[in-house]
Amino acid sequence: LSYLFRTVNVVIAPDLAADLSLTAADLGLLTSIYFVLFAAFQTPLGVILDRYGPRRVQVILLFIAALGSVLFAISHSMVVLTIARSLIGLGVSGCLMAALKANAQWFPVARLPFVNACTMSFGTFGALTATIPVEMLAGLYGWRMIFTVLAVFTVALALVTAFIIP
Repeated sequence: LSYLFRTVNVVIAPDLAADLSLTAADLGLLTSIYFVLFAAFQTPLGVILDRYGPRRVQVILLFIAALGSVLFAISHSMVVLTIARSLIGLGVSGCLMAALKANAQWFPVARLPFVNACTMSFGTFGALTATIPVEMLAGLYGWRMIFTVLAVFTVALALVTAFIIP
C-alpha cells in the first residue's frame, strides 16, 4: 500500500496537472511532501510501535492515510492537495515498520530473514499495481476515483488489521 501511494502520483500527474492547473513544481511538492512526512515520522514511530504494538498503531495510521486519500480525491486547491498528501505519507509511514515489528513478535528468530524478505516483496507488488492498472483505471474513471478507491481499500485493510490479524 505504501509503495502504491508513493508511485501513484507519477501515473496521474498529467491528469492532475491539467485538471487543477498545476505546475511541475507543484507536482514535485506533492510528491516530496509524502516523503517528508513519511521520513519525519520514522523515529517517533519506533517508540510508538514499541509502546502500543504494531496492530493498534497500524490501524490508526491506515485511517489517517484513508482520510488523506479522501481529501486528495475531493480537493480543488494546491493547499488541500498538500495537506492530503501529507496525511497519506504519515498514514503509510508505519506499513513496513509495523510489519517488521509484528514479524519479530510472531516468528522465531531463525525464520525472520525469510519472513522479512517476503514482507519486502509485497512492496514490489504495490509498485507494480501503481503502473498499468492505475493508468487504465485513471483513463476510465479519472484520478479522483483512483484516490476514492484507494481510500476504501485502505479502510478495508485497516479493518482486516484490526479484526483479523492477531
